[in-house]
Amino acid sequence: MAAAEAGLSPLDVHVPLYVMTSPQTDKETRRYFAEHANFGLPDGDVFFFEQGTMPCFTEDGRFMLQEACLLATSPDGNGGIYRALHLSGAVSDMKRRGVRMVHVYAVDNLAVRAVDPLFLGLCLQRGADVGSKVCRKRDASEKVGVLC
Repeated sequence: MAAAEAGLSPLDVHVPLYVMTSPQTDKETRRYFAEHANFGLPDGDVFFFEQGTMPCFTEDGRFMLQEACLLATSPDGNGGIYRALHLSGAVSDMKRRGVRMVHVYAVDNLAVRAVDPLFLGLCLQRGADVGSKVCRKRDASEKVGVLC
């Protein structure tokens, strides 16, 4: 239901921002948002959550060590978002708010248009469960993500 149909003005509608961080970036990301007053969003509309980690391996399949007796780990990547959303309570928060649609994008995608009304409208109009925008790679060796 659109805001106007629900008797709300656009100022009554809050679009929450869920920010996935890693153990290495969490503290700095939260600090940056705080220093910039959440870029105009109310504190209650910004939800930070950490992605999980996984062990690091050498090219020949052996565990990597960070120190003599400490396994090296790294963030579990964009695929870890689903588990992290559930474990952090973000999904429960979305249900409590009545969130019906989620727009997910990677922070390193400078061309993304967050909450793109035309794309979201098309997805709604077509009754799509999932929508995805992608760009063709220049060639197989281009170092960009691949949607699978």
